[in-house]
Amino acid sequence: MTEEDKEEQENNLDEQPDKEEAQFKQFFSTAIRAPKAGSFEHFLTQSLAQTILMTDVLKRTKTVTESALMIPETDRGNLAINYEKVNVLNLVANALLNPSARKLPEDMEVVSIPWGFPETEENYETFILPWYNCRPFFRPRLMTEHSETWRTWRCYWCTSEVLKAKLPIPDTLRLPRRCPKCRKEIIRWTGEQYVTVSDVTEVTEERSWSFFFEMSTYLTPQGYDLLRNNFGAWATPQIQLFLAELSRMVDPSLYAEIVGLYTSKHGKKGYGEKVKEASEIPKDEDRLAERS
Repeated sequence: MTEEDKEEQENNLDEQPDKEEAQFKQFFSTAIRAPKAGSFEHFLTQSLAQTILMTDVLKRTKTVTESALMIPETDRGNLAINYEKVNVLNLVANALLNPSARKLPEDMEVVSIPWGFPETEENYETFILPWYNCRPFFRPRLMTEHSETWRTWRCYWCTSEVLKAKLPIPDTLRLPRRCPKCRKEIIRWTGEQYVTVSDVTEVTEERSWSFFFEMSTYLTPQGYDLLRNNFGAWATPQIQLFLAELSRMVDPSLYAEIVGLYTSKHGKKGYGEKVKEASEIPKDEDRLAERS
């Protein structure tokens, strides 16, 4: 091979990009190219399309509600979307997606939910009450505002209750000298006591809104999962309706194209065509208008 041939071969190699890099560049340029409808519709379509691959209900809820909030207020009147509910879904999903976990002595794990809004009775009725219908596990002994610890003294001889008082015990409290039931001596003149002592923490759920907010600060990991799943079950059907309504705000071909790009990278070819067909199905009111 002559020197000229070698030089020509090297130039050809330099001009040919790596196959994988070329495929990536093609995918990237296709995904970001500006559509005829404009950059806003393109951005909204990308936001909606990525929910197709989301299996996490909270992430899906957050993405769909954020997509709904992208719609200008002047255009929201044409959508069958309750924006008060969108606000609730968005804030609660965001809070449940960002729990704070810490470990206490004896390997006791505690999960706290940062709700992101004032913990008032009004906000409890707005953001929590519509979906909250479970009993999550929590750490009662860590609670202060809605718990009381009672100390009980029992007779050593007959085990009957001699005295019960709420902590902290006042300095003026005194045990009786004899058991009220068996009449045996409880306290001798030497100061020796014949009693057994036990402490029990009791949780009070008065003011349910206040109890919920304190309880959700001391959840167990299982309690957090239960609370999360409880909200997810309530949110899913509403999110599906919002997603269907928002998908009608974008061009079906563009929607199918971007969904196809997402799904083809995950081995789900042909899904974009199904999305396109579904997006082109007219609403009930459109069908009625055509008949009239």
